[in-house]
Amino acid sequence: MRRARVETLLSIGALAIVLLTLVTFDARVRGQVSLWLSTPPAAQVADAASRLRSYTRVVTETARGLSAEQTTLLFFVLASGVVFVFMLRT
Repeated sequence: MRRARVETLLSIGALAIVLLTLVTFDARVRGQVSLWLSTPPAAQVADAASRLRSYTRVVTETARGLSAEQTTLLFFVLASGVVFVFMLRT
C-alpha cells in the first residue's frame, strides 16, 4: 500500500513539473491557466460541457472521414486499441 501511494505522489509530482514548465515557457498555456483560474466554477462547468460536445463532434467527424478514406488505417487503429485493452487487463 505504501508503494502505491509513493508511486501516485511521484506521478502527480511529474505532471505538476510538466505543467509548471509549460506555464513558465508558453504564453498560450499561461493565458489558458489564468483564464481557468479567473472564471467562476458554474461558467467552467457550462464551458466544459460545450467543449466536450464540440470535441465529440470533431472526433466523430474525423473518424467518419478517415473511415471513408483510409480503411486500412482504421483497421490498424482498431486492432491496436484491442491489443492495448488486452495488455491493460494482464
